[in-house]
Amino acid sequence: MRLAKPAFLWGVRLFLAYLFLTAAIGGWVWAEDGFVRTEGKLLDPQQFVFHVRAFQLMEDPWNAWAAMGLPWLECLTGIALLLPWTALGGAASATAMLTMFIAALISVRARGLEVNCGCFGGPTAASDLTVAIASRVLWLGLAIACFLLLWQAEKKTTSN
Repeated sequence: MRLAKPAFLWGVRLFLAYLFLTAAIGGWVWAEDGFVRTEGKLLDPQQFVFHVRAFQLMEDPWNAWAAMGLPWLECLTGIALLLPWTALGGAASATAMLTMFIAALISVRARGLEVNCGCFGGPTAASDLTVAIASRVLWLGLAIACFLLLWQAEKKTTSN
């Protein structure tokens, strides 16, 4: 049992790091027709501005600022999750970003917008908001569990 918690924590950290690094710099994701190569937001920031605008959450120039900053934050979060001395901050950042993205998806659904971006399983995947929200809620649960386990371990090491 003592080995299960560290193994679970490393598995969650690797999974979350993969999610955030894939979102930022691209990679292979599972789509309806198998694995699909995605282009990351860092590689095509101009296209990502259009995706940010589709959510209709902000006005310009804030859309452009978000499109330029979010990929870097995702990349740093993914790297932070992999490094032992920054994992707690990475888990906190992952939790915050997933919470904001879920809120944005719920907002899009409530307003009846049709958003088609690469965040639903590939660059051409249709926006099934129910599946997208449900999967992000599961990922958020993993991020929260990761944060709590890392925080608990941090408290133990600082109290000794």
